[in-house]
Amino acid sequence: MVIALVGNKSDSAALAPYKRKVTLEDAQRFAQENKLIFVGESSAQKNINVKEVFEELFEEINRVQSLLIEKGLKHPETLRISEEEVALNNHRCCY
Repeated sequence: MVIALVGNKSDSAALAPYKRKVTLEDAQRFAQENKLIFVGESSAQKNINVKEVFEELFEEINRVQSLLIEKGLKHPETLRISEEEVALNNHRCCY
């Protein structure tokens, strides 16, 4: 299982440090001790570290899946989406 620890609302913490509940150092330590992905604090509002969190997650998921396939513990699978499913999706980004 791949889990990321994300400290959101870094923009709020910068404006009102007294509202901070967890220090950056505590979050880093917790993530390290529990083998979690941690790319730092983020702000969805200001688009800080949002993309980076997803990139790290995707990279780690890919690494774990590749390792399982290499060890014969998982079979490679291909996602197949039919033309009908694509048409029904009405060209949205996700299936």
